[in-house]
Amino acid sequence: MEIVEIVGQAKHGVTMPLRCRVEDGSIYYVKGPSAGYSSLTKELVCGRLAHAFGLPVPEIAVLTVPRAFRGIGGAERLGLGPVFGSKEIPQAFEVSYSDLADIPDQIAKQILFFDRWILNADRILSKAGGNPNIIRSRDGFFVIDHHNAFDPDAGEADFWKTHMFGGLRERSIDKAFQVQFSDCCAICLEAWDDIIGAVPERWLYIDDLMTVECQPELAAMRAILDRVNEAEFWSWI
Repeated sequence: MEIVEIVGQAKHGVTMPLRCRVEDGSIYYVKGPSAGYSSLTKELVCGRLAHAFGLPVPEIAVLTVPRAFRGIGGAERLGLGPVFGSKEIPQAFEVSYSDLADIPDQIAKQILFFDRWILNADRILSKAGGNPNIIRSRDGFFVIDHHNAFDPDAGEADFWKTHMFGGLRERSIDKAFQVQFSDCCAICLEAWDDIIGAVPERWLYIDDLMTVECQPELAAMRAILDRVNEAEFWSWI
C-alpha cells in the first residue's frame, strides 16, 4: 500500500514513528530508514513471528512512499523506498503498572516466552515506570515494538530480573508450558521462509549499493530461533 498523507508525529516511540494515512484510509505508525534498516527488518520479522505464534499484534505491512512527498515535513525520515508500518489500534494507550493485573496470565506467559525466544529484553515495567511496549484498547492488549530483538547481549539473569512478566517464571512455568510453546515455535519455524520473504531486499544492507549486510543477518536470526530445539534452551524450566 502507498502512503497518501503524513498526519503527524507519534506521541511515543524511541524511533520516532510518523502517523501516516494509506490508500484505504487507515492510519499506520510508520518507520523509515532513519530508524535503521536492521530495525525495520526486526520489526517486520518479529511482528510476523508474533502473529504466527498467536500473540495479539497490530496489523503490519510494508508500505511505499510516493516521490511527491519530497519536501514535505517529516518525509525525509521516510525516504523513498519501502517502509515499515504498524496499523493504528483505535483509542489505544500504553499500559501502566496499574494495568498489569488485567492482563490474562496466558497472554503474559506467551509474551514472556516469546521475548526470551527472540532475545528481546525491551519490555520493562515497574511502579517506577518503564517501557512495556504493550498497548491497551477496548479490544484487548497488543504487543508492539520489537526493534531491539535478536540481541545477543540479552543475558538470561538480567532478562528474568527486568522483564515485566519475569515473576511468572517461578510460579507458573512448567513442562506443560514447554509442550504448548514448543508447538507454537514449530509453527513459526515452518513459516520462516514466508516470513522473511516479505522483507524488502534493501533493508538487508547498510549502504545503497547493497554491499554491506546489516547485522544480525537473517541467518543469524534463524540460528537464534533454532535454540528452541536444544535441551539447553529449556534448562530454565
